[in-house]
Amino acid sequence: MYRTATSTLLIALGLAACGDVSHSERKVASAEFSFEQEVANQTRLVLEAINGNITITGVAGADVVTVEGTREVHAETVDEAEQGLPEVQVDVEEFKEEIVVRTIQPQDNQRRNFVVNYEISLPRNLAVLVTSANGNIDATNTDGSVSVQLSNGNVTARATLPPSGSVDITIANGNTDLFMPANTSAAFSAAVGNGSIEIFNLELQNLVRTSRTAMGVLGEGNGAITLQTGNGRITASGF
Repeated sequence: MYRTATSTLLIALGLAACGDVSHSERKVASAEFSFEQEVANQTRLVLEAINGNITITGVAGADVVTVEGTREVHAETVDEAEQGLPEVQVDVEEFKEEIVVRTIQPQDNQRRNFVVNYEISLPRNLAVLVTSANGNIDATNTDGSVSVQLSNGNVTARATLPPSGSVDITIANGNTDLFMPANTSAAFSAAVGNGSIEIFNLELQNLVRTSRTAMGVLGEGNGAITLQTGNGRITASGF
């Protein structure tokens, strides 16, 4: 089933424009959105974002995915911002195995900046796959596999891997902070182009380290953890 934000989301009707602080300050029009999607047999949530901050929280016992947030347009004038707001939307597609949430915006931004900030709660066991260009991503209390592809921004994840599950986080520019149970079982790999790798409270067997990489095995090595950043810091911590 395919649904669009305009027909199924509860949209706040008010448009907010920021006040004039200086002549050069860009104006902002924004609208809130909120919806719920029941989870049947789906095993993963796919979020295709572009610009904006993302918060994803696993909830024990939940049987719905709740997506809330704001759509924003930043422009030189209030009129340009308000006129552009209908052009940025949130679409939802429901498949047999996954629920897809997608930011839709024009390719030609006409000197406007489009932003969608997401706050998502979901059953803890759902896998999470996120792609985005710009913004910070915070994923907590997830018990499914996690995959993040991000161009610019920081990722913080608190994840418990399922049996043979995986965490795969790749950032071009930004920091990764991964927190996981100290008894996690996974093959571990971390690599930076420019930056540092720090590991706390995790017993890595057969650890091989260089100034830019760290590889080893946690527990029996049943799952996989792969962390990569071009410019930034990687921290992996056990709890």
